[in-house]
Amino acid sequence: MANNSAENKFHKYLIVGMCNHGMPKSRHSVGIQVLDRLATDLDLKWTRDKNCAGFTATFDLNEGAQVIMLKPKQFMNVNGKSVGKTVRQHNIDADKVYLMHDDLDRALGKVSIKEGGSAGGHNGIKSVQSLLGSAVNKMFKVRIGIDRPSSKDEVVEYVLTNFTQEEMTGVQEGVAKALQLWTWHLEGQGENVLLLTNLYGINPKITQSLNRKKKKEKIKSKDTVLSDKTDIGISTTSRTHLEKGVVSTDKHLDTTSISGRQRVESVSSADKQQDRISRTHSEDGEVTVDMEVKRTKGE
Repeated sequence: MANNSAENKFHKYLIVGMCNHGMPKSRHSVGIQVLDRLATDLDLKWTRDKNCAGFTATFDLNEGAQVIMLKPKQFMNVNGKSVGKTVRQHNIDADKVYLMHDDLDRALGKVSIKEGGSAGGHNGIKSVQSLLGSAVNKMFKVRIGIDRPSSKDEVVEYVLTNFTQEEMTGVQEGVAKALQLWTWHLEGQGENVLLLTNLYGINPKITQSLNRKKKKEKIKSKDTVLSDKTDIGISTTSRTHLEKGVVSTDKHLDTTSISGRQRVESVSSADKQQDRISRTHSEDGEVTVDMEVKRTKGE
C-alpha cells in the first residue's frame, strides 16, 4: 500500500526514443540518440525492464512530476508494443507521452513538435497507432530531421545506415534542439522545468507568457462572485462569464438581470492579442524550431 502511495504522488511523463534495437547509431534511431544525450546530461543509468520490453531510466522533473525514458528493445515496426506496455505499466496519460523519431521530410538538424496527426509513413508511429488506437492522437511527436536521399529506392538503406562523419554536426544540433523544444513545451504547459532549463536554456517568450497567464488568473480570482438573482449594471467594455443559469437584459433600467452565479471582468485590448513565442507555428498546429541553440552548461 505504501508503494502505491509513493507512486501516486507524481504525474508521469513518458519520452520514447523510437528506434531499431541493435542499430543505435543509424538515422532511423536518432530518437534514442536524443534520450542517450539526456541520460548523459543527467547522469542516469539505463535499466533493462522486461515489463516495458525495453530499457528505461527515470528521474523526478520536480516535486510533482516524474519522467520515464524508454528505449524499446524491438525493431521499429513493432515499437508500439513497448510503448503500450509502458503506458499500461505506469498508468501514463496519452497527453503526457512524447515520441521522438526521425523525419525524412525535414532537413538535417531541424526539429518540430506536433500533437497527434498522421504517421507520415513512419513505421514506428504506425505501430503505436495500431496498438493504442485513437490515444495516439493525444500524444506529442517530436520529429528530428534526417534529410532524404536523392532516390526513393535508396530510402530503406539510407535510414538503416549510420550518419556520416560530415553529418554529425547537424545531428548533434538536432539532438540539442529536440531536447530544448521538449523542455519549452513542458514549460509552456506550466510545468516546473528548472532541472532542464539549467541544461538547455530558457525561452524568454514562454516565461513572459506564463507570467501573464498567472497575472490574469490572479485577477480572475478577485472577480466578484454574484449571488442568485442579483441586478447589476454592466458597461459596454465588460463581458459576463456564466457558470450556470441565463442572462437577460432589462432595456429600461440598463441593467442585466442575472440568474445563477457569474463572474464579471474587464476586457482590455491586451486580452485580444495572442501570446507569441520565438518559434514557428504552422497552420496544422505544428511547432518548428530552426535556430541556434545556446546551452547554459558546458558540453
